Amino acid sequence: MNVLILDGYNLIYRAKYSFLSKKRDKNDLEDRSIVYSFTRAVRSQIDLHKPDCVYFVLEGKPTKRLNLSEDYKANRVYEPDPGFSLQRRLIIDLVRRWPGFSVIKHPEHECDDVANALARQHEEKNDTVVIVSSDTDFCQSLSESISVYNPVKKRFVTSPVSPADYVSWKSLRGDSSDNITGFAGIGNVRAKKLIADSRLLEEFLSKGNNREKFEHNTKMIAFEDVDLFSCQTVSTLCDASTLGRFRGVLHDLGFFSITSDKAWRKFSEPISNVKCQNVF
Repeated sequence: MNVLILDGYNLIYRAKYSFLSKKRDKNDLEDRSIVYSFTRAVRSQIDLHKPDCVYFVLEGKPTKRLNLSEDYKANRVYEPDPGFSLQRRLIIDLVRRWPGFSVIKHPEHECDDVANALARQHEEKNDTVVIVSSDTDFCQSLSESISVYNPVKKRFVTSPVSPADYVSWKSLRGDSSDNITGFAGIGNVRAKKLIADSRLLEEFLSKGNNREKFEHNTKMIAFEDVDLFSCQTVSTLCDASTLGRFRGVLHDLGFFSITSDKAWRKFSEPISNVKCQNVF
């Protein structure tokens, strides 16, 4: 079975910054350009990867990471954007009606943790999994049956180091996007040299509080275990009835270039092949 796991907010924010949305008015509550861009982008991923099963994973609160560091992601600044906030809510409502989708969220885990747990469970079932995200942390998910597709660069991801070494490598160099500080003087190259030589790494970690900081970073970066049965899930069967209702939703949004008879046949064809629901 082919499984597609979509990093929800990653795709939503990608739609926000797409060429269709660059010149929009942040206060225009009638604008639907982000929703339109998102809809076309998600449909293209379905067409590209031809899944039997699709998960759309939403963000929960990073409870454990915030307990470890209250400054986690504190460097991210969010400017008021009423128009985007409204369109984001419309998108989430849309994917909850999308035929064949399972929308999944754990209230105390980030999207990455849930997506990785889903991928690992399907890996155990010998399924083929594609995770769609531009988040580089998914390099630690890579395996023979799990691949990661970057929708921005439009190519499959390769890890800078082996997936087994990725967390150690990133713990040394840090992750500025999540406000996780690395070690002074250690970039990509030196981090690779240290994890390639256990003696050098042990020598480095034995200095000062390096080991304590390294272990802290490792806990922040490594994916957490997730009880998937504790997730909040909304699934929509894919049949003629739900496809018809979904077409109506898109029509009400004003997406007539999708819902006209000829365009709808082309748009809905890859969607209609997604049948599998709630296999975990």
